[in-house]
Amino acid sequence: MIISWSGSKIGDGVQTEGTSRARGILTLSVTWTVIQDKGVFVPDRNNGGYWSNCSSNSPHYPGTPAGSRP
Repeated sequence: MIISWSGSKIGDGVQTEGTSRARGILTLSVTWTVIQDKGVFVPDRNNGGYWSNCSSNSPHYPGTPAGSRP
């Protein structure tokens, strides 16, 4: 992410005077993690089922990787 900025400040006339100006570019690295939500397990009649947020065409048997059979 790149952020361009600029600004100015006018002196108070007592301790400082004149105008100061500045500008620049801030480069900011941004990362995040997305946690996959499988939803709830929906059992079927064959001792298997699928997760509600996953395709029902990908069978999953409890305690095993998706698509495999115990």
